[in-house]
Amino acid sequence: VSVAHLGSLENGIGLPAMAEWGEAQQARMKTRQGAQKNQMDQLKAGMDMMKLATKYQEQINAAETDEEKEKLQMEMQKAAIEVTLRLLWATNVVDITATLHETCQLVFYDKNADKETREARVEAVKALGETWMNLEPPEGVSGEEKDAAKMYEEAAFAAMLETIKRKDEASHGKA
Repeated sequence: VSVAHLGSLENGIGLPAMAEWGEAQQARMKTRQGAQKNQMDQLKAGMDMMKLATKYQEQINAAETDEEKEKLQMEMQKAAIEVTLRLLWATNVVDITATLHETCQLVFYDKNADKETREARVEAVKALGETWMNLEPPEGVSGEEKDAAKMYEEAAFAAMLETIKRKDEASHGKA
């Protein structure tokens, strides 16, 4: 978004310079490609979920003992957690991307700010984005596969702690 905004009036006649126009077109194309990839990820996760349910349902129907059926149901639940998390992540990526885009539009085209302020905002967001994209992943993340259930458990626990912290701050801070 910052690339598209930069240079929109650089040449003085309201049209972007060719290089800037090309960068803006490339940025738009990357945005569209990202959205299409997210849609494909959502479709794949949905199809995986359907295949998983069908596969395990057939196995459960063929099972002869209650113990076998229970074991298969537990396996299905564990496998479903991973697929569900992939589906949720793909959905959240779309939401996060749309929110960031909308926020940038509001910040870059704020009519209450002068041109210099808006351009400074664009440069700051661009620098922030470049810094973020150049960060190395934390140690242990890139080479270590984590169990989906464990990741969900950790995220839920962290969210619970944050909620408790906020409630404590609200009750003690304003009392």
